Amino acid sequence: MSQTEDGSPPAQAPIDELHMFYRVSSLLSEDQPVIVPPECAIPDALKIMRERGYNQLPVVAGNEVLGLFSYRSFTDRLLGSRWVLEKTRTAETLVVDDFIEPAIFVRAGDPIDTLFAPLEDADVVLVGEPDRLQGIVTSSDVISYLYRAASPYMLLKETETGLRSLIGAAVTPEQLAECARNSLGGIYKGREDHLPISLDQMTFDEQVTIVANSKNWPLFSGLMGTNREMFNYEIRPVGSLRNDAFHFRRELDEEDLRKLATARSWVLRKLRRKAGQRR
Repeated sequence: MSQTEDGSPPAQAPIDELHMFYRVSSLLSEDQPVIVPPECAIPDALKIMRERGYNQLPVVAGNEVLGLFSYRSFTDRLLGSRWVLEKTRTAETLVVDDFIEPAIFVRAGDPIDTLFAPLEDADVVLVGEPDRLQGIVTSSDVISYLYRAASPYMLLKETETGLRSLIGAAVTPEQLAECARNSLGGIYKGREDHLPISLDQMTFDEQVTIVANSKNWPLFSGLMGTNREMFNYEIRPVGSLRNDAFHFRRELDEEDLRKLATARSWVLRKLRRKAGQRR
């Protein structure tokens, strides 16, 4: 370890503990927001919005945000003034400065739920201050971000509850208890009174172990298919990913999410097979 001139250890760099919290800054793109000056001609602003798929543009003079030019602000002003409506016959002479609506600002460090109320009334909020624009957030940005954050837990819930349903349909409670003794007896040796014998007592990994046991498999193959190795391949990895997600050990990456989605699809197919067998 390096030392300072007086022999003491160097000061540790401060840790950004706030990264653990869902803040407005989490939604910001690395790209700079697209802005227009107040003298921007209406046709030019509309062209930018059409080409980029935007519904509005911040109007900025120097560093000062004057407001938003949007399809709504443009049409509202046209419909609200006969003079302006007639003036649009020569739209090239009109500029965005005359069609601005007020902007709503939030701070980058605010919690994400700060956005919910303003986005009920507006299509977009600006992040920063009127003299320091940091970014733009729309309702779709919030929905996309929250879906990405929640998707691991949705996939895990569907997979786990689906597997539990399959197990419950495949065996009776008495058969399940016997399956537990077959596959978990060695794990609980010396503490047999703690051996889980019902689904609500078992962890997800214990349920997987019970199904995957070669002695138990014939009871489950009618619903889960003939290939026990495929069950292990598709479902076994879910347990460790579940523990990482629910104990917040790390953020699941795209490959992890792909595995969860594949496992969820496997369970869903088996549930549909179960439903088909009852018809």
